[in-house]
Amino acid sequence: YLKSTGNTVNADFSQTPRPDNTFDLVIARHSLEHCIAPYVALFEMKRVTRRYALLVLPDNNRKFTDWPGHLSMYDRNGWENIFRRVGFTVARFGFEDFTEGESRGVDIAWRYLLEKVVE
Repeated sequence: YLKSTGNTVNADFSQTPRPDNTFDLVIARHSLEHCIAPYVALFEMKRVTRRYALLVLPDNNRKFTDWPGHLSMYDRNGWENIFRRVGFTVARFGFEDFTEGESRGVDIAWRYLLEKVVE
């Protein structure tokens, strides 16, 4: 989903039907790690956002017990390297925990707020 004030768009990561710099914020939650070509998806996200992208990706050091096989081919350093190469800086980094009680800390994802580098 690509979202702007009062406007949500369902679109393929590689071909968003919107002009450059359309959105204030682009969000990809547990989807980018499933892309065959994450560079293409990130370049498209960069193209359509004016400033920010919010990404949530799985922490590969965790199990994701409810979603077997929910893993990324990149570790944290790999993703951050891709972000830089595409033209984003990491404005904020945090964690998202999907578990409760005794299993807390098992299914953790990385949460990135990326800022578009203006050339």
